[in-house]
Amino acid sequence: MNKIILSALFSITFSICSSQTLDSRLIEKLKRDVIYLSSDELKGRNTGTESEKIAADYIIEKLKFYNVTPKGSKGFFQEFTAKINANPHTNIGAKEITGRNVVGYLDNQS
Repeated sequence: MNKIILSALFSITFSICSSQTLDSRLIEKLKRDVIYLSSDELKGRNTGTESEKIAADYIIEKLKFYNVTPKGSKGFFQEFTAKINANPHTNIGAKEITGRNVVGYLDNQS
């Protein structure tokens, strides 16, 4: 999930910027975004946690800045449920939690 978020942010940003020159200022902005999203401050952004919500809100603000259209079932959000096990080798004690994906669409008129 964490790698998907970072990959998506890179993909979206580079798609948006494909018609722009990638100058050092843009590269620095991208680095700051990735550094923040992968920082200890967000505590791994595990599914269903407050840090996941903070990361999602951060990404949504970036998507809004680039006029990306929300395509989730609830704005930019697409909720899903997952069973999380304290011990990955058994289903004993598994609890069901709700997570949220951030989904957007950029129409590049092609």
